[in-house]
Amino acid sequence: MRCKTGHSCSGNVHIPRNRRGPACGLHALPGCARMRQHIHLIMKTLVLALFVALLSLPAAAVNRLLPANIMAGTIRSVDGNVVTFSKSNSSLLRSVVALLIDNGQTYTVAPGLRIFDTNHRFLLAGQLPTLVGQNVGITLDMQGNVNRVWVLTDEEIARLQALQEQDSTQ
Repeated sequence: MRCKTGHSCSGNVHIPRNRRGPACGLHALPGCARMRQHIHLIMKTLVLALFVALLSLPAAAVNRLLPANIMAGTIRSVDGNVVTFSKSNSSLLRSVVALLIDNGQTYTVAPGLRIFDTNHRFLLAGQLPTLVGQNVGITLDMQGNVNRVWVLTDEEIARLQALQEQDSTQ
């Protein structure tokens, strides 16, 4: 079988007409089977790269939408389905007093607890003990149980503290 350029093509192997020896692996001329393979490989690579880029867009989001009723603080301890939580203190004096006097409140974990990390991915409820000592935000359901937990970044903590100070002055 001959292609438009006069080369002998058979299946996936491309052998130039004027060349003796093994098949030419890098040589791809228009109309040859080898060139079609190269184009398909390039197209598959581009589609895969586009797909990966689109999947990474939500992870690159800078600002998360946090609920208005979120309480920022630190998880002090986790014992089964009981969480000890200390609210964050906006001033240095309050944080020093909080270290000396344990002012943590205990909350029961709701059955449908949802935990979000800093990249807004879901964590399993079994990973709650790994969040001890970290700055988090929690929300409570109607019974007073913790139903959502967000691991907060430093920027989110600063933004929440500014909102809390703004609410306390009004």
